[in-house]
Amino acid sequence: MEIYAIYRFYIGLLSDSAVKSSSIQDVKMFQVYLWVCGLEEISAIQQESFRLSVMLYLTLKVQCKLIRQMLHLLGQEIRDRLIPKQADTLIPYFQVL
Repeated sequence: MEIYAIYRFYIGLLSDSAVKSSSIQDVKMFQVYLWVCGLEEISAIQQESFRLSVMLYLTLKVQCKLIRQMLHLLGQEIRDRLIPKQADTLIPYFQVL
């Protein structure tokens, strides 16, 4: 929200409480799905996550720059919050995105 404070979705601004709440929930679900894929195999991300994300974000008319920024920030959080061994396990799956 700090980076895209005036970003407008078709239902309102990112700063609107309903949009903010929904967006946070979407990102949390994306993170959970990334972890599940990390426990399975890389093809799960390529075949399922990418296709699902494209459908969702295109339907919601989310711009690619916002998605790229979200992925960049998620990558930073992974590196900052995990011990190196954990990050080394997850980063290859994340990089596929």
